[in-house]
Parts: sequence; C-alpha cells; structure tokens
Amino acid sequence: MEYDGSNWKLHPLPDFSHVVTVESSPDGRIYVGGNNEFGYLTRDATGQMNYTSLRSTIANDIDLNEIWQIVFHDGDVFFQSYQGLVQYNGETAKILPMEHSWFLPIGDEMYVHSWDSGLARLTGDSLIFVNKDLRFDSENTITTLKGFGSEKLLFTEYSGVYVLDTITFESRKWDVPGQEEIIKDGLYDALQWNDSLYLLTTISNGLKWMNNKGEIVKTLTKEEMDATQYGRAHKDSRGNVWLPAEGIHHIIWPENQEMGDFNTLIRSVMIGDSVYAVNSSKGFFESDVSAPLNSAMFSFSSPGFDKTDLQYSYKLEGFEMAWSEWTDNINKSYTNLEGGTYMFWVKSRIVGGEESSPAYLTLFVPTLWYRTGWAYAGGSFLVWLLIVGAFRYRTNRLKTHNKELEDVVQERTKELRERNEELKHKNKELDNFVHRVSHDLIAPLRSIKGLVNITRSEETKEGRDECFDLMESSVDKQEEFIKSILEHSVNYNQDVDHEDILLKDLCAEIIKELTYFEGAQKIEFKCQFKDDFQFNSDPSRVKIVLSNLINNAVKYHNIDQPNPEITVTARSEYEKTVIEVIDNGQGIEKEKLPAIFNMFFRATSGAQGTGLGLYIVKDAMKKLNGTITVSSETGKGTTFRLVFT
Repeated sequence: MEYDGSNWKLHPLPDFSHVVTVESSPDGRIYVGGNNEFGYLTRDATGQMNYTSLRSTIANDIDLNEIWQIVFHDGDVFFQSYQGLVQYNGETAKILPMEHSWFLPIGDEMYVHSWDSGLARLTGDSLIFVNKDLRFDSENTITTLKGFGSEKLLFTEYSGVYVLDTITFESRKWDVPGQEEIIKDGLYDALQWNDSLYLLTTISNGLKWMNNKGEIVKTLTKEEMDATQYGRAHKDSRGNVWLPAEGIHHIIWPENQEMGDFNTLIRSVMIGDSVYAVNSSKGFFESDVSAPLNSAMFSFSSPGFDKTDLQYSYKLEGFEMAWSEWTDNINKSYTNLEGGTYMFWVKSRIVGGEESSPAYLTLFVPTLWYRTGWAYAGGSFLVWLLIVGAFRYRTNRLKTHNKELEDVVQERTKELRERNEELKHKNKELDNFVHRVSHDLIAPLRSIKGLVNITRSEETKEGRDECFDLMESSVDKQEEFIKSILEHSVNYNQDVDHEDILLKDLCAEIIKELTYFEGAQKIEFKCQFKDDFQFNSDPSRVKIVLSNLINNAVKYHNIDQPNPEITVTARSEYEKTVIEVIDNGQGIEKEKLPAIFNMFFRATSGAQGTGLGLYIVKDAMKKLNGTITVSSETGKGTTFRLVFT
C-alpha cells in the first residue's frame, strides 16, 4: 500500500503474492519481499509507482518461501528467506547457502546469525564465523540495537537479550530486571525509540517500552491496540513510529511529545490535460509549449499524516497575493493564466496546531505566438479572406447540393429500413438473453438457499459436508455463467485491436488455466505448429475463442478411453490463418450440429455448460471477420476449424 498523505493506492505483486517486508534503499528504490517473490518499486516520469520483479534472477525450481528481511550493504541488496540468502548486485542475483538466518549490520560490516551455527561476518559472498557459541534452539537473533560503547544489544525471540562485544565478539546474557518478562512474552521485533528507550513488539503481549537499564516502563497490550496480529514497526524521518496491526497504527508515547517539523510536498501539476510529477517541496517547472496553457491544477500532501488531520493554505504569486483560508482541499486549480512566471506556494497545519514549512513551485508559462499583436492582426485578415472565399464556395456548392440530398435521402431511407429490421432482431435476442440470464443467475441462488436450510437441520457431519459440496457446485456454475456473460460483454462492446499473437504462448496460458480442471490431468494436450508461429488479430477475442473450444473439449471428453487427447494445429493458407481444435472425445450428434452456436443451446439436458460458450465463439469470429466450422462423429471426436483473414 502506498500513502502519499492524501490518497491510498494498492500495488499488487505478481500472482497476488502477499507482501512480508518492505525497505527503502539509499538510491530511492523501495525493495519488496513476499511469498516466493522479490523485486522493487520505482517512480516513472509521470510519478506513478511501478513494480519490477527480480524473481527471474533466481532459478524457478528454487522455492524461496517467505522473504522476510531486506538489508543493503556495500552496494548490494540482500534478501533473507528460510531457504537461504539472496544477494543482488543490481543486475544478477545468487543464493548464499545459509538457512534459518538473520542479517545483523554492525558498524560498516554485515553479519549473519544462524540459530544452529552462530554469528558470521559476510565478506564478499563468504561467511567467516566470529562466534559459534551464540546458538539457540530453532530461533534467531531478531536485531541489534545501540548498547554501551563498543557493545551492542542482541534481541532474540525467546532467549531474551544478549550483550555482544563488537571488538572481541564475546557474548553474554544481559542481567536486567525485564529479561524474564521478555523471555516469557517472546519478541517479534525491536527498534530504538530514542537514546534511552527501546520499543519491543512481543509475540503474546503487545508492545513494551524498555529503558537502557533493562526495565519495562510501559506496556500496550493487544487488547488496548484492538489487534491480535501485527508486523514490524517502522520509524519515519520525523521519528514517528508506524505499526501494521490489522490496520495501521501511529504510536505516540508519551502522549504530550512534540510532533517535530514536517513538510508539505507538491505532488504534481496538471497543465491542460497533461499531468506532470513533481514530488518536491520546492522547484521550477517550465510547461510544454504545445500544451493548452490557460489552466493549471496543483496537487499536494503532507506524508506521515492522515489527510483528515490536516488543513492547507495556498497562493499563486503573479495571479493572487494573499494566502487562502485554511481548507482540507488537496488540489487547487487556476484558469485564464496568461503567459509569464508564477510561483505557487502551499503549506499545511495540524488542525488547530503547528504549521509545516511552506513548499513552492515556480511555473513558467510562455506567451504563445498566436497571442501576440501581430498574430491577432494577421488572424483578422485571414478571417476576412476565409469569409469571402467561403461565401463564393457556398454559392457554387448549393447548386449541386440539392441533387446530392435527394440521393442521400433515398440511401438513408434504405439504411433506416435495414437498421430497423436489425434492431427488431437485436431486441428479440436481448429479451431472450435477459430472460435466460435472470433464470440462470437466480437458479443457483435458490439452490444454495435451499441447501442452507437443509444444512441447518442436518445433524451429521457427513450430511453437512454433502450440502457444502452441493453449495460449492452451485457457486461454480454461477461463476462460470457470470464469466460467460463478461466474455459476451467484452466481445460485444470492445473495439477490435490487432496485434501479433504468438500462438505457442497463448495456448500454454490457456492450458495452464485448465491444469486443475476436472479430468484435465488425464488428457494429453498437443500443439502441432512451429514454436514461432504467429498471426495478427485481436488477442483478447482469440483467447476467448480458443479458451472456450479447449474448455469444452475437456469438459465433454471421454477420459475413460485409452489415450484421451486434444490437439491444436495451425498453418497459413493464402494469406489466411487456419487453426483447428481436435479432440477424440464423445462427439456431437449429427442432428444437433446446426444448433450448437445458438444462444443458450445445450446438447443434452444434463450438460454442465452455460449454453453461451459457442455462441460467444461464433460472435467473436464474426467480429474478427473470420469463420468457424465444425465436424463431429459420435463416439469418435470433434474438430472445430477457425479461419482468420
């Protein structure tokens, strides 16, 4: 989640992997660790945050599981998972074989602690052990924090706090009053609150503040935070601490501590219809002379606060002189701007409290040539010439226009008749569609409702499980039906888009989506065309067509026969592309073949499909100016032949 002080935005990882840890690097990149996924976020020229995955830098057969720590050292980025350390140098990555470990930066050196091996210094890609006695049973050192002189405090999960001499690397248990309480509650994370306090996130008893004498001076329980789970706490540039815990918590203690100085940032400026990223508290912006320059809109925020806690005041020097009244608006627009130099100022304040440092942006708007005096004079003369020429041209055109109008009226009358007939057909089809859709959407819901009532009265677990299975089946049917409606909507409303399609990748994508489809594991999929075979068409519609045909071939296959298979062939014929989907399944009865492309047609009363699939296929091929034909023999299989022009 990205919060700029005004708006939240979600950045999903590939395959919607959940995020475990996020760290900002010295060069401004935001590195992300997730479930078998890692990469980074950067802003593009428009100020939008984009995610780049680095998962491909490591072999696919290596399962990293959760990456839960990111550390920067000597120009490299280190990602930590239970399976090992991933070292990324900006271009390539490699695995360092040290499992169940944790990075511990100490001074200018990087150390790695493993619960069953001890503490080692990372030199290049080698690990040199400096303390093999610092070992625990299936737990790690969590972090190192400021201690006393050359000594650091090592915080562990369930073994308490240790003191580490960073010169000799000898370690000892810290003999302090709070040690027993820390061991009992367990530690999830620890950070330096200030020079004399540490903030401890415990596993079983909320947050604790401990002073440099090892005394627990404050406890905030899970009940007080209204949270049962939480992640790692982070400290921002103003010293605020933020904790993800079933929501995001802003932790202030003591309650009367000062907030400190804070900034307002100008995020973007919109000139005409073009948005330009700024992301600065001060700067200079020269607008594009090709853009409409009579309007500008500035967007701003103060990161680190909820926008409901802030008010803003602004002014545009060169257009107005006085600061505006305080408002909760995060955008300010100006219109009718003449050419010249302007300076936009904005500041924020905590409601009823402190003000931020003001931010400013100098905006230069050039005076375009068509706004000069010579341009106005020349334009007036040209307008006079155009009026005279237009009058003469209009006189000549009127002589021939009447005859053209007669031809147009006749042609339009014919078109309107044809359109009227087409609309009648469409209305009839729409009425049928609405009626059938309503029925097929309501039927599963009624079935589920009935099963809910049955489940409430069912006393045995087996009976309830059977009801749940039937509910799940009804949900699956409704999900498939809604997917068909969406495909129909996409095909009906979306314009045709032509791109080069690599058929191998498209088929692989469709077959992958059917991996866990019932019966699909028993069927052999064959692609009989060259790996580089491609053709030009609309990718989304071609996928709808092939996905429906292959899906039907799986759904109505005879998987109990020897060697069930589905084959996709492709070839070029006289500047046309011919694709065939062939199966050796049940086949379709000869008398039913003419109706299979009709809306809501099902070959049998027990058919599992929606009755829309082949109708959508036929309609999509029509949109693509292509054709589809079918040949089938009961008990031997079916062949669908697609021709793309």
